[in-house]
Amino acid sequence: MKLSSRLLSVAKKVAEGKGLADIGSDHGKLPVYLVLNGVIPYAIASDSNAASLKKAEELVFKMGLSEKIELRVGYGLDVLLPDEVEQIVIAGMGAPLIAEIIDNAPQVSTGVERLILQPMQYPEYLSRWLYENKFDIIDEDLAEDRGRIYRIFTCHKGTPAPVEDDIYFEIGEKLIKNNHPLLHKYIKRIISKYHYIYQHIIDDNEKTLIYTKLKKLEEIINEYESPDHL
Repeated sequence: MKLSSRLLSVAKKVAEGKGLADIGSDHGKLPVYLVLNGVIPYAIASDSNAASLKKAEELVFKMGLSEKIELRVGYGLDVLLPDEVEQIVIAGMGAPLIAEIIDNAPQVSTGVERLILQPMQYPEYLSRWLYENKFDIIDEDLAEDRGRIYRIFTCHKGTPAPVEDDIYFEIGEKLIKNNHPLLHKYIKRIISKYHYIYQHIIDDNEKTLIYTKLKKLEEIINEYESPDHL
C-alpha cells in the first residue's frame, strides 16, 4: 500500500516497535501502512467522525489487521488513556486545532515519548505554541506533496532550547542546521506570501512588523544563495 509523500514523511518519524495512536485517522492508511510494514506492533486509529472512521474500518478488515489496529470514535486525545501508547500522530489538521487537541488532554499529551505533528496551515503558530507550552521539538522536517510544502514536528514534553529570534518560528532552526534540501524553496514561498501581505496591509504597525520579518527571511535566503554556502 502506498502513502502520499506527506504521509510517508510522517511515517518515517514513527519510532519502531512502539504502540501508536493516529488522531484524526480518517481513512486509516497511516496505521495500516505502519503495521503492515512491521514498524509498529499495534495502533489505535481514531476520528471524531464515525462515517470517516468507517473507511478505516473497511481498510483494516481488508488487510486482516483487526487484531492489531483498534478503531475509536471520539474527539482528539479523549479516546486515549494516559500511557496507553508511546507515540501519537496528529496530522492533516490546522495548527490551532492541533494545539487545542494537545492542550485539552495534558494527562495524555505530556506523558508520551513522541508527538508527531503535521499541520496543514499556520505551522509558525504551532511552532510558537509548542515553545511557549514547553514542548521540546527534537526533530523537524519538510515534505513536498502536490505542490505544497509541509512542516513536520517531532516533539515531547520538556524544556526547549531558547529561541533567539521569532523568525525561527517561521522556518525552524533545525531545518537550517540540517540544511534541509527543501528549505530554500520553502523560505522563498514564505517570502512571497509576506510580500503579498505587505502590499495589502493598511495598518502602519503591522506593515512594519511584516517588513522586519521579510528582511530577516531575505537575509537567511541570501546566505543560502551565497557562493560560500553553495
